[in-house]
Amino acid sequence: MKLQILAALLTVSLASPATARQDAVRFEVVVTQAGKLVAAPSMIVEFDKTGSVELSEVMRVEAKAARPGWDGLSETSVRVFVFESGALRPVKDMSMQADLSRTPSFEYTVPGTTTRFVIKPRLTAMLSKGAG
Repeated sequence: MKLQILAALLTVSLASPATARQDAVRFEVVVTQAGKLVAAPSMIVEFDKTGSVELSEVMRVEAKAARPGWDGLSETSVRVFVFESGALRPVKDMSMQADLSRTPSFEYTVPGTTTRFVIKPRLTAMLSKGAG
């Protein structure tokens, strides 16, 4: 009987997303031009730190998310840079109070172009240095 109870508790704890260690944010950056995929890099960033992903001579995205508060919302921000006239220049800053357990996204089309950015922040877990 004790073994059955233990097995049931183990099954519930492994299946429950609330028990997963979610101490970082995965930012997926989808870049399209004229509706065609150019690139889809991603990065994992610890809460309260800034991460960046760059495509040489194309674009860079900097992103940051605060640890979610009591209401489950995280102050999440991104900065988009594009390569123009031989240099990267910032073109858009965006931020929101995001529920990272859902599917928020930042979307931006560079004016006068067909270049579009969709940046999707999602909760994720970091692997500890001792893992694996």
